[in-house]
Amino acid sequence: MNDELIEIKDKTDFPFAETKNLNWFLSMLILFGGLIFASFENKFPILTYIVFIGSGFLSLFIIDKKWYKKILKMPRLKDLFLVIGVLLLLFISVIFISNLFADYEMVENPIIDSINADNIIEIAAVTLVQLFIEEILFVVPFLFLYQKLKK
Repeated sequence: MNDELIEIKDKTDFPFAETKNLNWFLSMLILFGGLIFASFENKFPILTYIVFIGSGFLSLFIIDKKWYKKILKMPRLKDLFLVIGVLLLLFISVIFISNLFADYEMVENPIIDSINADNIIEIAAVTLVQLFIEEILFVVPFLFLYQKLKK
């Protein structure tokens, strides 16, 4: 397949084409180093979160100082309709699956017992940041492989 067919003018599909090999290496080292550090039990859990989150953002910063302009873009009206459609499909599938497994004994997620009105915002924020860092953890190696294998 021709690269011109899949690359668009603003390079948002496959950014970081101009990144040097040393920057890729340092970025991956920091990214996976943070993941490995966060995998071990620590006396200070806040340090684990800071290292996990910081390694993700730092790895992107090493690749490109303006990474946020290349990875994040403003949603358009079409994107909003797409999100609403996906949420509706998700809601329908959850109802279907819960009816399908209604006769089976399920184990509740332990976080449900700890959620209350005081900490729901905190739990949601931590979850969103964690999901974003996990996306970085999988996108950065993919972009590295794409940039190096397309040559």
